[in-house]
Amino acid sequence: MKYVATINGKRYEVEVEKLEAYKSLDRNGVAAPATPVLASAAPARRPAAPAPAPAPAAPAP
Repeated sequence: MKYVATINGKRYEVEVEKLEAYKSLDRNGVAAPATPVLASAAPARRPAAPAPAPAPAAPAP
């Protein structure tokens, strides 16, 4: 089946093919993931921003 979806003003044509029988879930049912979910490593920390430059001294009167 072909579907046309408009997202953010752009039109997309999508073709969907049925591979096996549809299995509905009840409201409490949750589909099991195909692969186990592994914890990811903590994201790398970014270096701190450099200190701001000191303000220029006022000229002498």
